[in-house]
Amino acid sequence: MLETARDANRSIGEGERGDPCDDRAVGRRSDRAFEGEAPTLLVYGAGWNQLPLIEASRRHGFRVVAIDRDANAPGAARADRFHCISLRDHEAIVAATRAESIRGVVARITDAEGLASAHTLARTRGLPTACPALVEAATSKLALSQHARAAGLPMPPRLPPNEPPSLAAGPLLVRPDVTRRGKAGIRRVVRPEDLATALAEAAASSENGRIDVARWIEGEDVSVLVELDRGRAHRHAIWDEWVALDAAGGIRGVGCGLPSRFEADPDRIDGLLARLAAAFAASRCLVVVSLRIDPAGDPFLIEIHLGLGGDGIADRLLPAAWPEWDAFACWVRVEAGESNELARGAARPCALVRDGEGWRLIEAASVEALHARVRASIPSDWERPFGLRGSAHSKTEAEREATMKAEREAAMKAATNDATNDATKGTPK
Repeated sequence: MLETARDANRSIGEGERGDPCDDRAVGRRSDRAFEGEAPTLLVYGAGWNQLPLIEASRRHGFRVVAIDRDANAPGAARADRFHCISLRDHEAIVAATRAESIRGVVARITDAEGLASAHTLARTRGLPTACPALVEAATSKLALSQHARAAGLPMPPRLPPNEPPSLAAGPLLVRPDVTRRGKAGIRRVVRPEDLATALAEAAASSENGRIDVARWIEGEDVSVLVELDRGRAHRHAIWDEWVALDAAGGIRGVGCGLPSRFEADPDRIDGLLARLAAAFAASRCLVVVSLRIDPAGDPFLIEIHLGLGGDGIADRLLPAAWPEWDAFACWVRVEAGESNELARGAARPCALVRDGEGWRLIEAASVEALHARVRASIPSDWERPFGLRGSAHSKTEAEREATMKAEREAAMKAATNDATNDATKGTPK
Protein backbone atom coordinates (compact mmCIF):
# COMPACT_ATOMS: atom_id res chain seq x y z
CA MET A 1 0.00 0.00 0.00
CA LEU A 2 1.23 3.50 -0.79
CA GLU A 3 1.98 5.53 2.30
CA THR A 4 0.08 8.80 2.66
CA ALA A 5 2.26 11.86 2.24
CA ARG A 6 3.54 13.77 5.21
CA ASP A 7 2.57 17.27 4.09
CA ALA A 8 -0.10 18.01 1.50
CA ASN A 9 -0.29 21.78 1.54
CA ARG A 10 -1.78 23.17 -1.65
CA SER A 11 -1.17 26.58 -3.09
CA ILE A 12 -3.29 28.56 -5.52
CA GLY A 13 -3.60 27.44 -9.12
CA GLU A 14 -5.98 26.15 -11.75
CA GLY A 15 -7.54 22.67 -11.88
CA GLU A 16 -6.96 20.35 -14.81
CA ARG A 17 -9.04 17.16 -14.65
CA GLY A 18 -10.52 17.26 -11.15
CA ASP A 19 -11.72 20.07 -8.93
CA PRO A 20 -10.20 23.44 -9.84
CA CYS A 21 -8.03 25.15 -7.28
CA ASP A 22 -9.56 28.19 -5.65
CA ASP A 23 -8.15 30.98 -3.51
CA ARG A 24 -7.78 28.80 -0.40
CA ALA A 25 -4.84 26.67 0.66
CA VAL A 26 -6.23 23.24 1.45
CA GLY A 27 -4.84 19.98 2.79
CA ARG A 28 -2.95 19.23 5.95
CA ARG A 29 0.49 19.56 7.41
CA SER A 30 2.11 16.66 9.22
CA ASP A 31 3.83 16.84 12.57
CA ARG A 32 6.98 15.59 10.87
CA ALA A 33 9.03 18.47 9.50
CA PHE A 34 11.40 17.77 6.62
CA GLU A 35 12.80 21.22 5.85
CA GLY A 36 16.54 21.07 6.42
CA GLU A 37 16.47 17.32 7.13
CA ALA A 38 16.20 15.75 3.68
CA PRO A 39 17.11 16.80 0.12
CA THR A 40 14.14 17.91 -1.97
CA LEU A 41 13.02 16.86 -5.45
CA LEU A 42 10.51 18.85 -7.48
CA VAL A 43 8.19 16.58 -9.50
CA TYR A 44 6.22 18.06 -12.40
CA GLY A 45 2.81 16.40 -12.40
CA ALA A 46 1.04 14.40 -9.71
CA GLY A 47 -1.05 12.04 -11.84
CA TRP A 48 -0.86 8.27 -12.15
CA ASN A 49 2.21 8.50 -14.41
CA GLN A 50 4.09 10.46 -11.76
CA LEU A 51 3.20 8.23 -8.78
CA PRO A 52 6.11 5.80 -9.38
CA LEU A 53 8.52 8.75 -9.43
CA ILE A 54 7.11 10.21 -6.23
CA GLU A 55 7.33 6.87 -4.44
CA ALA A 56 10.84 6.14 -5.77
CA SER A 57 11.99 9.57 -4.60
CA ARG A 58 10.68 8.98 -1.11
CA ARG A 59 12.17 5.48 -0.93
CA HIS A 60 15.49 7.04 -1.87
CA GLY A 61 15.25 9.47 1.05
CA PHE A 62 14.09 12.58 -0.79
CA ARG A 63 11.43 15.00 0.32
CA VAL A 64 9.01 15.48 -2.60
CA VAL A 65 7.37 18.70 -3.77
CA ALA A 66 4.82 18.02 -6.54
CA ILE A 67 2.84 20.37 -8.78
CA ASP A 68 -0.24 19.71 -10.91
CA ARG A 69 -3.28 21.61 -12.19
CA ASP A 70 -5.59 18.92 -10.83
CA ALA A 71 -6.49 19.57 -7.21
CA ASN A 72 -7.46 15.90 -6.87
CA ALA A 73 -4.43 14.39 -8.60
CA PRO A 74 -3.60 11.05 -6.93
CA GLY A 75 -0.02 12.12 -6.26
CA ALA A 76 -1.14 15.16 -4.27
CA ALA A 77 -1.58 13.03 -1.16
CA ARG A 78 1.69 11.16 -1.75
CA ALA A 79 3.96 14.19 -1.98
CA ASP A 80 5.41 15.90 1.06
CA ARG A 81 4.14 19.18 -0.34
CA PHE A 82 1.73 19.77 -3.21
CA HIS A 83 1.15 22.98 -5.19
CA CYS A 84 -1.94 23.14 -7.40
CA ILE A 85 -0.48 25.08 -10.33
CA SER A 86 -0.57 24.61 -14.09
CA LEU A 87 2.62 23.00 -15.36
CA ARG A 88 2.69 25.71 -18.03
CA ASP A 89 2.64 28.58 -15.51
CA HIS A 90 6.40 28.90 -15.13
CA GLU A 91 6.37 32.14 -13.12
CA ALA A 92 3.88 30.72 -10.61
CA ILE A 93 5.97 27.56 -10.20
CA VAL A 94 9.14 29.59 -9.63
CA ALA A 95 7.37 31.75 -7.05
CA ALA A 96 5.86 28.77 -5.21
CA THR A 97 9.17 26.91 -4.98
CA ARG A 98 11.53 29.85 -4.45
CA ALA A 99 12.12 29.02 -0.79
CA GLU A 100 12.66 25.30 -1.44
CA SER A 101 16.19 23.92 -1.44
CA ILE A 102 15.72 21.74 -4.52
CA ARG A 103 18.27 19.04 -5.38
CA GLY A 104 16.66 17.99 -8.68
CA VAL A 105 13.68 18.46 -11.02
CA VAL A 106 11.88 15.47 -12.59
CA ALA A 107 9.18 15.75 -15.27
CA ARG A 108 7.48 12.62 -16.60
CA ILE A 109 5.22 14.59 -18.92
CA THR A 110 4.87 15.12 -22.67
CA ASP A 111 3.57 18.69 -22.81
CA ALA A 112 6.20 20.85 -24.53
CA GLU A 113 5.52 23.95 -22.39
CA GLY A 114 5.65 21.96 -19.18
CA LEU A 115 8.90 20.29 -20.20
CA ALA A 116 10.41 23.65 -21.12
CA SER A 117 9.42 25.02 -17.70
CA ALA A 118 10.91 22.06 -15.82
CA HIS A 119 14.24 22.16 -17.63
CA THR A 120 14.46 25.95 -17.46
CA LEU A 121 13.90 25.89 -13.71
CA ALA A 122 16.55 23.19 -13.25
CA ARG A 123 19.00 25.06 -15.47
CA THR A 124 18.43 28.32 -13.59
CA ARG A 125 19.25 26.59 -10.32
CA GLY A 126 22.33 24.89 -11.72
CA LEU A 127 20.83 21.40 -11.46
CA PRO A 128 21.28 18.42 -13.82
CA THR A 129 19.00 18.77 -16.83
CA ALA A 130 18.77 18.58 -20.61
CA CYS A 131 20.27 21.45 -22.59
CA PRO A 132 17.79 23.69 -24.50
CA ALA A 133 18.68 22.09 -27.85
CA LEU A 134 17.92 18.60 -26.51
CA VAL A 135 14.57 19.71 -25.06
CA GLU A 136 13.68 21.16 -28.46
CA ALA A 137 14.84 18.02 -30.30
CA ALA A 138 12.81 15.79 -27.99
CA THR A 139 9.57 17.69 -28.55
CA SER A 140 9.76 18.41 -32.30
CA LYS A 141 10.80 15.99 -35.04
CA LEU A 142 11.67 18.88 -37.36
CA ALA A 143 13.93 20.34 -34.67
CA LEU A 144 15.50 16.92 -34.09
CA SER A 145 16.27 16.67 -37.80
CA GLN A 146 17.93 20.10 -37.79
CA HIS A 147 20.07 19.39 -34.71
CA ALA A 148 21.01 15.91 -35.95
CA ARG A 149 22.03 17.23 -39.35
CA ALA A 150 24.18 19.92 -37.73
CA ALA A 151 25.89 17.31 -35.53
CA GLY A 152 26.32 14.77 -38.33
CA LEU A 153 24.05 12.21 -36.67
CA PRO A 154 22.51 9.67 -39.08
CA MET A 155 18.79 10.11 -39.70
CA PRO A 156 16.49 9.05 -42.55
CA PRO A 157 16.81 11.71 -45.30
CA ARG A 158 14.28 14.52 -44.86
CA LEU A 159 12.32 16.16 -47.65
CA PRO A 160 12.38 19.97 -47.81
CA PRO A 161 9.27 21.23 -45.97
CA ASN A 162 8.66 23.93 -48.59
CA GLU A 163 8.57 21.50 -51.54
CA PRO A 164 5.80 19.06 -52.56
CA PRO A 165 6.76 15.54 -51.39
CA SER A 166 7.66 13.10 -54.17
CA LEU A 167 7.59 9.31 -54.20
CA ALA A 168 9.99 9.11 -57.14
CA ALA A 169 12.85 7.91 -54.91
CA GLY A 170 10.76 5.41 -52.95
CA PRO A 171 8.28 5.22 -50.04
CA LEU A 172 7.93 8.05 -47.55
CA LEU A 173 7.38 8.18 -43.80
CA VAL A 174 4.86 10.92 -42.94
CA ARG A 175 4.56 11.96 -39.26
CA PRO A 176 3.20 14.82 -37.14
CA ASP A 177 5.95 17.20 -36.07
CA VAL A 178 4.70 17.28 -32.46
CA THR A 179 2.81 14.07 -31.72
CA ARG A 180 -0.37 14.29 -29.69
CA ARG A 181 -1.02 10.59 -29.13
CA GLY A 182 0.95 7.42 -29.84
CA LYS A 183 1.22 6.46 -33.50
CA ALA A 184 -1.73 8.63 -34.61
CA GLY A 185 -1.10 10.32 -37.96
CA ILE A 186 2.03 8.26 -38.78
CA ARG A 187 1.98 6.40 -42.08
CA ARG A 188 4.24 4.85 -44.70
CA VAL A 189 3.19 6.09 -48.14
CA VAL A 190 3.88 4.00 -51.24
CA ARG A 191 1.22 5.15 -53.73
CA PRO A 192 0.91 8.77 -54.94
CA GLU A 193 -2.88 8.67 -54.51
CA ASP A 194 -2.44 8.08 -50.75
CA LEU A 195 -0.08 11.00 -50.16
CA ALA A 196 -2.64 13.80 -49.74
CA THR A 197 -4.60 11.82 -47.15
CA ALA A 198 -1.45 10.97 -45.21
CA LEU A 199 -0.31 14.59 -45.14
CA ALA A 200 -3.73 15.77 -43.95
CA GLU A 201 -3.87 13.13 -41.20
CA ALA A 202 -0.39 14.01 -39.98
CA ALA A 203 -1.19 17.73 -39.87
CA ALA A 204 -4.43 17.08 -37.98
CA SER A 205 -2.57 14.90 -35.45
CA SER A 206 0.23 17.44 -34.91
CA GLU A 207 0.13 19.78 -31.93
CA ASN A 208 1.50 22.63 -34.06
CA GLY A 209 -0.06 21.57 -37.39
CA ARG A 210 3.34 20.93 -38.97
CA ILE A 211 4.48 17.63 -40.46
CA ASP A 212 7.73 15.72 -40.87
CA VAL A 213 8.36 13.85 -44.13
CA ALA A 214 11.32 11.48 -44.52
CA ARG A 215 12.47 8.70 -46.80
CA TRP A 216 11.34 5.29 -45.56
CA ILE A 217 14.18 3.07 -44.36
CA GLU A 218 13.46 -0.65 -44.02
CA GLY A 219 14.72 -2.28 -40.86
CA GLU A 220 14.22 -3.11 -37.19
CA ASP A 221 13.43 -0.74 -34.34
CA VAL A 222 15.10 -0.54 -30.95
CA SER A 223 14.91 1.87 -28.05
CA VAL A 224 17.73 2.56 -25.63
CA LEU A 225 17.60 4.00 -22.12
CA VAL A 226 20.64 6.27 -21.94
CA GLU A 227 22.13 8.47 -19.25
CA LEU A 228 23.72 11.56 -20.79
CA ASP A 229 26.43 13.00 -18.56
CA ARG A 230 28.23 16.08 -19.90
CA GLY A 231 29.22 14.61 -23.24
CA ARG A 232 29.29 10.95 -22.23
CA ALA A 233 26.64 8.27 -22.77
CA HIS A 234 25.92 5.41 -20.36
CA ARG A 235 23.58 2.77 -21.76
CA HIS A 236 21.26 1.32 -19.10
CA ALA A 237 18.91 -0.88 -21.16
CA ILE A 238 18.01 -1.73 -24.75
CA TRP A 239 14.77 -3.29 -25.98
CA ASP A 240 13.27 -4.20 -29.34
CA GLU A 241 10.30 -2.16 -30.61
CA TRP A 242 7.87 -3.99 -32.90
CA VAL A 243 5.98 -1.79 -35.34
CA ALA A 244 3.69 -3.22 -38.02
CA LEU A 245 1.99 -1.76 -41.08
CA ASP A 246 -1.74 -2.11 -41.62
CA ALA A 247 -3.36 -2.52 -45.04
CA ALA A 248 -3.44 1.27 -45.53
CA GLY A 249 0.22 1.77 -44.60
CA GLY A 250 -0.60 3.05 -41.12
CA ILE A 251 2.06 2.55 -38.46
CA ARG A 252 0.74 0.21 -35.76
CA GLY A 253 2.49 -0.39 -32.47
CA VAL A 254 2.62 -4.14 -31.76
CA GLY A 255 4.74 -4.04 -28.63
CA CYS A 256 8.26 -4.11 -27.27
CA GLY A 257 10.38 -6.75 -25.63
CA LEU A 258 13.59 -7.91 -24.01
CA PRO A 259 16.24 -9.12 -24.37
CA SER A 260 17.00 -7.20 -27.53
CA ARG A 261 18.64 -9.14 -30.32
CA PHE A 262 21.13 -6.25 -30.58
CA GLU A 263 22.27 -6.74 -26.96
CA ALA A 264 24.97 -9.17 -28.08
CA ASP A 265 26.55 -6.75 -30.57
CA PRO A 266 25.71 -3.14 -29.66
CA ASP A 267 28.91 -1.49 -30.92
CA ARG A 268 27.34 0.54 -33.73
CA ILE A 269 24.44 1.57 -31.51
CA ASP A 270 26.86 2.63 -28.77
CA GLY A 271 28.86 4.59 -31.33
CA LEU A 272 25.78 6.58 -32.34
CA LEU A 273 24.91 7.19 -28.67
CA ALA A 274 28.41 8.50 -28.00
CA ARG A 275 28.05 10.97 -30.88
CA LEU A 276 24.61 12.00 -29.64
CA ALA A 277 26.00 12.68 -26.15
CA ALA A 278 28.74 14.83 -27.66
CA ALA A 279 26.17 16.75 -29.72
CA PHE A 280 24.23 17.67 -26.56
CA ALA A 281 27.27 17.90 -24.30
CA ALA A 282 25.72 20.28 -21.76
CA SER A 283 23.04 17.74 -20.86
CA ARG A 284 22.89 15.70 -17.66
CA CYS A 285 19.70 13.66 -17.90
CA LEU A 286 18.04 10.36 -18.72
CA VAL A 287 16.61 9.85 -22.22
CA VAL A 288 15.07 7.10 -24.33
CA VAL A 289 16.56 7.08 -27.84
CA SER A 290 14.60 5.32 -30.60
CA LEU A 291 16.58 3.94 -33.55
CA ARG A 292 15.91 2.17 -36.85
CA ILE A 293 18.55 -0.46 -37.71
CA ASP A 294 18.75 -1.06 -41.46
CA PRO A 295 19.49 -4.50 -43.01
CA ALA A 296 23.21 -3.64 -43.10
CA GLY A 297 23.19 -3.09 -39.33
CA ASP A 298 23.57 0.69 -39.46
CA PRO A 299 21.53 2.67 -36.89
CA PHE A 300 19.48 5.76 -37.74
CA LEU A 301 18.11 8.21 -35.18
CA ILE A 302 14.30 8.32 -35.15
CA GLU A 303 13.19 9.98 -31.90
CA ILE A 304 14.38 11.13 -28.48
CA HIS A 305 12.18 11.06 -25.38
CA LEU A 306 13.17 12.86 -22.19
CA GLY A 307 13.07 10.67 -19.08
CA LEU A 308 11.57 7.19 -19.03
CA GLY A 309 8.63 7.75 -21.35
CA GLY A 310 5.30 5.99 -20.97
CA ASP A 311 3.40 2.96 -22.34
CA GLY A 312 4.27 0.92 -19.25
CA ILE A 313 7.88 0.26 -20.22
CA ALA A 314 9.39 1.57 -16.98
CA ASP A 315 6.35 0.55 -14.94
CA ARG A 316 5.99 -3.05 -16.14
CA LEU A 317 8.47 -4.20 -18.81
CA LEU A 318 11.77 -3.24 -17.16
CA PRO A 319 10.78 -4.58 -13.70
CA ALA A 320 9.81 -7.90 -15.32
CA ALA A 321 13.16 -8.07 -17.13
CA TRP A 322 15.28 -7.02 -14.13
CA PRO A 323 13.29 -7.48 -10.89
CA GLU A 324 16.13 -6.15 -8.75
CA TRP A 325 16.65 -2.95 -10.78
CA ASP A 326 14.49 0.15 -10.29
CA ALA A 327 14.37 2.40 -13.37
CA PHE A 328 12.52 5.14 -11.49
CA ALA A 329 15.15 5.22 -8.75
CA CYS A 330 17.75 5.42 -11.53
CA TRP A 331 16.00 8.50 -12.95
CA VAL A 332 15.77 10.12 -9.53
CA ARG A 333 19.49 9.66 -8.94
CA VAL A 334 20.35 11.08 -12.36
CA GLU A 335 18.31 14.25 -11.81
CA ALA A 336 19.76 14.61 -8.30
CA GLY A 337 23.29 14.42 -9.69
CA GLU A 338 24.10 11.14 -7.95
CA SER A 339 26.01 8.13 -9.22
CA ASN A 340 24.03 5.28 -10.73
CA GLU A 341 24.04 1.54 -11.22
CA LEU A 342 23.40 -0.16 -14.55
CA ALA A 343 20.93 -3.01 -14.91
CA ARG A 344 22.81 -6.21 -14.03
CA GLY A 345 22.64 -9.62 -15.67
CA ALA A 346 20.70 -10.88 -18.67
CA ALA A 347 17.15 -9.64 -19.10
CA ARG A 348 14.39 -12.17 -18.56
CA PRO A 349 12.37 -12.78 -21.77
CA CYS A 350 9.29 -10.55 -21.56
CA ALA A 351 7.24 -8.23 -23.73
CA LEU A 352 4.46 -5.68 -23.65
CA VAL A 353 1.96 -6.26 -26.46
CA ARG A 354 -1.02 -4.20 -27.56
CA ASP A 355 -4.26 -5.38 -25.96
CA GLY A 356 -7.12 -3.16 -27.13
CA GLU A 357 -6.39 0.34 -25.83
CA GLY A 358 -3.85 -0.90 -23.29
CA TRP A 359 -0.82 -3.16 -23.00
CA ARG A 360 -0.46 -6.75 -21.77
CA LEU A 361 2.70 -8.16 -20.22
CA ILE A 362 3.92 -11.49 -21.58
CA GLU A 363 6.68 -13.55 -19.99
CA ALA A 364 8.21 -16.68 -21.51
CA ALA A 365 10.89 -19.27 -20.86
CA SER A 366 12.82 -18.38 -24.02
CA VAL A 367 13.14 -15.63 -26.60
CA GLU A 368 11.79 -17.96 -29.29
CA ALA A 369 8.65 -18.72 -27.28
CA LEU A 370 8.21 -15.03 -26.51
CA HIS A 371 8.44 -14.02 -30.17
CA ALA A 372 5.98 -16.74 -31.18
CA ARG A 373 3.40 -15.37 -28.76
CA VAL A 374 3.96 -11.81 -29.93
CA ARG A 375 3.66 -12.83 -33.60
CA ALA A 376 0.39 -14.58 -32.82
CA SER A 377 -1.06 -11.29 -31.53
CA ILE A 378 -0.59 -9.53 -34.89
CA PRO A 379 -3.64 -9.36 -37.22
CA SER A 380 -3.15 -11.47 -40.33
CA ASP A 381 -3.63 -8.51 -42.71
CA TRP A 382 -0.81 -6.49 -41.13
CA GLU A 383 2.75 -6.54 -42.44
CA ARG A 384 4.86 -8.00 -39.67
CA PRO A 385 7.68 -6.02 -38.04
CA PHE A 386 11.08 -6.84 -39.48
CA GLY A 387 12.33 -8.26 -36.19
CA LEU A 388 9.41 -10.69 -35.88
CA ARG A 389 9.35 -12.14 -39.38
CA GLY A 390 11.81 -14.90 -38.56
CA SER A 391 11.97 -17.93 -40.77
CA ALA A 392 8.38 -17.41 -41.89
CA HIS A 393 9.46 -14.39 -43.92
CA SER A 394 10.96 -16.54 -46.68
CA LYS A 395 8.18 -19.14 -46.83
CA THR A 396 5.35 -19.44 -49.31
CA GLU A 397 2.05 -17.83 -48.45
CA ALA A 398 0.51 -21.21 -47.51
CA GLU A 399 3.48 -22.10 -45.31
CA ARG A 400 3.40 -18.66 -43.72
CA GLU A 401 -0.31 -19.00 -42.91
CA ALA A 402 0.32 -22.44 -41.39
CA THR A 403 3.13 -21.03 -39.27
CA MET A 404 0.99 -18.14 -38.07
CA LYS A 405 -1.87 -20.54 -37.24
CA ALA A 406 0.48 -22.71 -35.20
CA GLU A 407 1.82 -19.66 -33.40
CA ARG A 408 -1.70 -18.48 -32.56
CA GLU A 409 -2.61 -21.91 -31.21
CA ALA A 410 0.55 -21.94 -29.10
CA ALA A 411 -0.23 -18.46 -27.80
CA MET A 412 -3.81 -19.44 -26.94
CA LYS A 413 -2.54 -22.50 -25.07
CA ALA A 414 -0.01 -20.38 -23.17
CA ALA A 415 -2.68 -17.80 -22.32
CA THR A 416 -4.96 -20.59 -21.04
CA ASN A 417 -2.14 -21.91 -18.87
CA ASP A 418 -1.49 -18.40 -17.54
CA ALA A 419 -5.16 -17.97 -16.65
CA THR A 420 -5.22 -21.38 -14.95
CA ASN A 421 -2.13 -20.53 -12.94
CA ASP A 422 -3.62 -17.18 -11.90
CA ALA A 423 -6.86 -18.88 -10.84
CA THR A 424 -5.06 -21.46 -8.70
CA LYS A 425 -2.79 -18.99 -6.93
CA GLY A 426 -3.60 -19.00 -3.26
CA THR A 427 -5.78 -22.15 -3.54
CA PRO A 428 -5.33 -24.35 -0.42
CA LYS A 429 -3.56 -27.62 -1.11
